[in-house]
Amino acid sequence: MELTLINERWDFLKPEYATEYSSAADLKTAIDITIRAKTRAKVPTGVRLTGIQERDMDIQVRARSGLADKYGLMLVNGIGTIDADYKDEICVLLYNSGDEDVVFKVGDRIAQIILTNRGTFKNVPVKIDVRKGGFGSTGT
Repeated sequence: MELTLINERWDFLKPEYATEYSSAADLKTAIDITIRAKTRAKVPTGVRLTGIQERDMDIQVRARSGLADKYGLMLVNGIGTIDADYKDEICVLLYNSGDEDVVFKVGDRIAQIILTNRGTFKNVPVKIDVRKGGFGSTGT
């Protein structure tokens, strides 16, 4: 599975591992954005999935502990799941639980992503195979 940029001029937005032993890669914001205190925002990253090789893979989006500690910033849904058949831009749903606005500039790190292997239940049917839109696109 690969992550590619929506716009190749945005090379600085490529997810990166901070160290050799990092288990998750950093996602960055593709826009300047201010997340007001006690509000949420859908933040685009300029990145999408390509090169899907296996059905039993997914990506989890996780909060950055430093942003949680410093600003009270968290993922709205706890941990985000990006299915292997999701082809649109990866966006991160952030919630500012703090008392002050948090300002991000293009290229700032906003979340982490980790590639996971997963099994599937043998007795659970698959209802649809068309993916568009993300964020509740298979139902609410």
